[in-house]
Amino acid sequence: MLALSFLGAVISHVFGYALILVFLAYLVVSALKERSSLRTINRKVIALAALVFGVLLGLVYYMGVIQSVLGTEMNYYNIYIGLLKKDLGIFLFLAVPGGTVLVNRDWRKGTLLVAGLLIPLYFIFFHVLMLGTRYLYFVIPILFILMAYFLDFVIDSLSTCFSCVSKSKRFFEFKSQHKISGEIAANIIVALLLVSTMYFSTAFSFTPKERYDLGVNAPQSNFREAYLYVKDNMRHDDVIVSAWTPPAWFYVGKSDYWLAFNVVGTGEESFLMENSSSEVYTNATAISNVGELKKVVDEHSAGWVIVDGVAWYKLRPGMRDFIKNNLTIYKKSDRIDAVEVYGWNHDEN
Repeated sequence: MLALSFLGAVISHVFGYALILVFLAYLVVSALKERSSLRTINRKVIALAALVFGVLLGLVYYMGVIQSVLGTEMNYYNIYIGLLKKDLGIFLFLAVPGGTVLVNRDWRKGTLLVAGLLIPLYFIFFHVLMLGTRYLYFVIPILFILMAYFLDFVIDSLSTCFSCVSKSKRFFEFKSQHKISGEIAANIIVALLLVSTMYFSTAFSFTPKERYDLGVNAPQSNFREAYLYVKDNMRHDDVIVSAWTPPAWFYVGKSDYWLAFNVVGTGEESFLMENSSSEVYTNATAISNVGELKKVVDEHSAGWVIVDGVAWYKLRPGMRDFIKNNLTIYKKSDRIDAVEVYGWNHDEN
């Protein structure tokens, strides 16, 4: 079952290879912890285990995974920690003492889970080219397990405390009619504290909202409002220059130019048709630099530039400066999920 799970993880995503290091770290810690018992283990078993790990590491090296990962040097530590703080709130910090509790109770499980948390996080922070909150999903279940161990420790401690201060070792008595065990009282107190903390924390939602914060990688840009404004004010021969071409095609029925930018970290070429400067979704002509943008503006009497906060952040600085300094802004906003509308009309000059 372990082998099948590992194989499924490797097939589903490259992060699955991190499990090799997790298992290796676990075996090394176990060997150091129980050096005396190693003498009783058959040397053939040790040799077989070393051979299996050697083959796995060799296979990963042959596939180019090691070179690709170590050749990519990034530093998203502060960004990812900020995202975890925002999404989990104070509960994130419960995982640290939770890991201590787990290692103290069962060092084998603790070592495996802590290694399964720290090793993938290291690669996510420093050796993954693209920034994406989805990469954190790999470790979030482990964080919740560690949080749960800390809460269990708090409940046990409160139960012991209540038993010590009560007259009976088993019960609190109120008006001699109701009896509540110390363990139940501890669970009630912790549950109330949890619910209260979650209710007042911005990281959790208890009631339905009209709009949810889905993170920096999933802004809910109001393209409809922006393009309806363009549609109501554009002329038939106006050109459309957009950072995201499918909304332009959907709302106004045309998409002439694409403000090219590195969408997902794999380069602009990934979104161009083969051996072409046309964008793959709407066949819009890509504008890759400020010179090409200026040429489009000069060659057409009027046009519109539509860009949201995410694309604006990723555009080349020269293109941003040209748009701000040379085009008229019709809809402006500083929000990351907003869509700004710029334009030009040489007939008015």
